[in-house]
Amino acid sequence: MKKACIAVLLLGLGLMARAQEIRVLASLSPDLQTGLFQLQMSVPAPADVQYELRDPDGVPVADASLHFSGSLTTPTDRIPAVLRWSPEAPRLYTLRLQVNGKESLRSIAFYRMEKDLLNGQPVQFKGVTLQRADHSPETFRKLREAHVNTLCDTSLTQRQADSLGFFLQRKAAFPAWSRVNTDSTYTELQHAYQNVSIAPQDITEGLFTIHNRYSFSSLEGLTVRYWVERDGHRRFWWWRRTLQFRTAPQQEESFRVKLPRMRREGTYRIFFEVLQQDRVVARDEAVLKDTPRPWRHAPRGKLEYTEGDTRIVVRGKAVELVLDKTTGHVLSWQKKGNALTEAGWESHYGKPQRAYARKGEGGSVVIILQGPVRESITVYPDGAVKLTSAHPHPGIRFLTRGTAGARCLARRPGEHKRIWENPQPYYSDADWLQLKQFTILGGCPFSFSIRDGREVHVNYQDSLLLLPRKNNVYKIIDIP
Repeated sequence: MKKACIAVLLLGLGLMARAQEIRVLASLSPDLQTGLFQLQMSVPAPADVQYELRDPDGVPVADASLHFSGSLTTPTDRIPAVLRWSPEAPRLYTLRLQVNGKESLRSIAFYRMEKDLLNGQPVQFKGVTLQRADHSPETFRKLREAHVNTLCDTSLTQRQADSLGFFLQRKAAFPAWSRVNTDSTYTELQHAYQNVSIAPQDITEGLFTIHNRYSFSSLEGLTVRYWVERDGHRRFWWWRRTLQFRTAPQQEESFRVKLPRMRREGTYRIFFEVLQQDRVVARDEAVLKDTPRPWRHAPRGKLEYTEGDTRIVVRGKAVELVLDKTTGHVLSWQKKGNALTEAGWESHYGKPQRAYARKGEGGSVVIILQGPVRESITVYPDGAVKLTSAHPHPGIRFLTRGTAGARCLARRPGEHKRIWENPQPYYSDADWLQLKQFTILGGCPFSFSIRDGREVHVNYQDSLLLLPRKNNVYKIIDIP
């Protein structure tokens, strides 16, 4: 990290003598308005040196011609109204240096770094740790899009970091890019580091707060777009509006939006996108109203079960479920003779110490899996199955006949929560997942992944409902 008010760059010019050195000293005056530029040179033999400094627009702002031997520090060139460097606007000057006829070009940055102040303004260091193998234009592009402004790297030079628009640290103080560079983790990093955030202040009044996290840029020129959805449907597309702000750096501003009446039951969300020249640079959302539709599940009929040494079999007029007592895995799950999954499902938790069945309410059968934590599988006469678990991270995996035509209300990495068609491979914060043979509902939002178009992994909290579909009609319901 650059210290105090002087940035020192070492230029190796390959002169014929054995100890030649030219250093560039670029800094700012105490009022931060004037650039200060000097060269410190040391050559053992007489040398002719010419230099010219140009601003980012290519306009010359300083130049000199020198002939000397030994050591020399040039008089300070003062550059009024200097264009200061920052990660938000990495403005670079160009130094054209000629030594004994050999010419080189270097990028020069003017700024003052003191503790956590850049050019007198507080900055937040948002970084990752890089290895030499990570150096590629694609990596640096993704880092910029994730709002990263600091690189922990031992192979980059200060001049390279300045040119790329990043602070540079030598000690690894941030997560490794190799870990961050996955869809879900990258999205989390991008949201955590974004420079604009919007949060509810008073939902009932439609009052929100926009926070400008930029250190040097106002929000002028950015557009905020918002809309409201119910249960993942953009039925309120006519409420889509755009807003303009001029919030100063490191400041926040309150604003009010007009909301729909939201008379019907369901989950209403408002979504915000911040755009810069039609490119989304920040996203946020908030729940406006959550009134889940009640689950009126009153199946008729009754179930019977048989329990052997290794299996528990639950049967009814329309359903059959077979469980392996030794593993706790469901071997088959059928309705009217049709398998709903290809081979039941496997649970993520370990083998149960004890498995037994008992009668439940409404003609259901409850299978208890007793181990380090208590698990239960409730089978209903209509074929529905409810899973409950006291495990902190329960989950199941199973094979389907294919996920063509599947739908879900969930969040994909980098996207808002909405209804997706033919989902794959990874989704989080899901309310439901509708497959060809059955629908999965969570007592709390769950996450899932689909591998090879057939293998489904589901991670949930507290409870999960597997509901066979009847005549391909699906109703959004709530687990009691």
